[in-house]
Amino acid sequence: MSGLSTIDWVIFGVYAAALLGIGVALSRRSGKNLQEYFLSGRRLPWWLAGTSMAATSFNADTPLYVTNLVRSGGIWKNWQWWGLATSGMLAVFFFSRLWRRAHVMTDVELTELRYSGRLARLLRGFRALYFSIPINCMAMAMGMVAVEKIAHVALGWREGTGVYLFAGLATVYTLFAGHWGVAVADFVQFLFAMGGAVFLAIFAVDAAGGLGAIRDGILAMPDGASRVALVPPLGSRAGFEFLVYVGVTWWAYLNADGGGKVVQKMSAAKDERHALLATLWFNVAHYVLRTWPWILTALASLILLPKLADPETAYPTMIVTLLPAGLRGLMVASLISAFLSTVESQLNWGASYLLNDLYRPFVRPGMSERHYVRASKLFVLVSMGLAIMISSRWKSVLDAFQYLIAFGAGTGLVYVLRWFWWRINAWSEVTAMCASAATSSICYLLPAAMRPTYATTLVVTVAVSTVCWVTVTLLTRPVDLEHLVRFFERVSPPGAWGPVRARALPATAPTNAREATRQWLASTVAILSATLLPGALLFGRTATSIALAAALALALIVACRPKISEIVARGRRDTLRPAPCPDSAEVDLVDAQRLPG
Repeated sequence: MSGLSTIDWVIFGVYAAALLGIGVALSRRSGKNLQEYFLSGRRLPWWLAGTSMAATSFNADTPLYVTNLVRSGGIWKNWQWWGLATSGMLAVFFFSRLWRRAHVMTDVELTELRYSGRLARLLRGFRALYFSIPINCMAMAMGMVAVEKIAHVALGWREGTGVYLFAGLATVYTLFAGHWGVAVADFVQFLFAMGGAVFLAIFAVDAAGGLGAIRDGILAMPDGASRVALVPPLGSRAGFEFLVYVGVTWWAYLNADGGGKVVQKMSAAKDERHALLATLWFNVAHYVLRTWPWILTALASLILLPKLADPETAYPTMIVTLLPAGLRGLMVASLISAFLSTVESQLNWGASYLLNDLYRPFVRPGMSERHYVRASKLFVLVSMGLAIMISSRWKSVLDAFQYLIAFGAGTGLVYVLRWFWWRINAWSEVTAMCASAATSSICYLLPAAMRPTYATTLVVTVAVSTVCWVTVTLLTRPVDLEHLVRFFERVSPPGAWGPVRARALPATAPTNAREATRQWLASTVAILSATLLPGALLFGRTATSIALAAALALALIVACRPKISEIVARGRRDTLRPAPCPDSAEVDLVDAQRLPG
């Protein structure tokens, strides 16, 4: 039976109706052309683009995934995704500018800008299929696994009902609204989802007896100390996992240079400045704001629900058992909104690949904009159908997430270096993609007794893929120099572009690599310190709190130093500058204004 009351269903229905209303209101604008349908006419302000990025990465599966991490290993297990903050800040200070200068509709479109010849054209089509079918559909399927569990536990629905209903709602909305509707709805959905997570954390901590009772209860468990640790002992097996998450995952990650959905939002921003600020706000919201409501709820679940066959059901179970009527409906709506915002973005993004990088250049070139918009809507339906099929094969959000990361773990370094090293060519990408997919899949297909751990699978996949693509790169011909010159003049990337830079006349001043590197490293320290600091404060770790606060303050000073120096210098100039002496006409005018009458 459903755990929702009548008022809960009313709240839920009002939310769904309002969401569809937004889509209908924006349908005319989104249907004008492909720029509007996929990129909002490149007019998104930074706060809307950045919030859309955050909402897209906040799926219904995310709190269930975090709950599984905490219940299965402890707080430190969240370094699986915290470790990606390094690549997130790399995207802020390097790639946001470069992607915006490239002026592409999809990140796959970059292929023919960066590489030359027939192979580049074929690679563009291959990557469009690679990202839109296995990668994008697996990501959507992961959210469907979560929404299925939420619908079963919180709503009492039979298996499959929640997936079909909410996936259908997301599909209809995306067909109508395009990227304008996705971005606006993302903003609303992010507020709903964050508000719901905070409310549930408050009720969960209170029901468990407060933070002190949670801490004492967990420490009394056999492995309690490791469960509340922010960082595991480095000499242990957990320490090896931590080092892999911090030292390898961020640059091996499939989206190490920004990634498809984030690149779409960057490209939709008004200009380079808005793209940078949007990506910065996304990382703050993604790591600093979202982490602790989920973790606190997961820790409370260890006290309130110590024995569960499926740890991921703890989150929706606490919604039903802890929240009062009305708030319960709001919370379920917030999780469904998180699912919808992510799937809507992924449907729009995946369709952009199939249309812009496969259908238009290879199947039906030269057609009208309206024809391509209609074709895009067909691709939305195809993508959703495939995602539903994949979701029926998965039972765990955590397992799905780990496989998805491992599947592309050998490609990240190529995607990063293609911006900084002229020698990377199309064969480099092809080799990395094939080697990564094959190696990770072999690891996961091994019998359970022989299967390596997730961290070991990442290391093996990265090692095999890197050896393969580096060897192929050095044995194959480089990209045509004239083509590289055109790319360099358009994007002005930093790094090892010696023979290209000598012949190019970039239209844009190149990124100051030293300055960007300093800001990247300092901001990464700031983001991670700000993420960990609330946990240290909540659990009374005074020394750790002081160290993290000091690291945060120092990192912010280093990251903001140019702006601070500029403000100080401007103030000094204003102080030393003599006041302008008014001429006689101005003096006469002032005196005349002072006279009575």
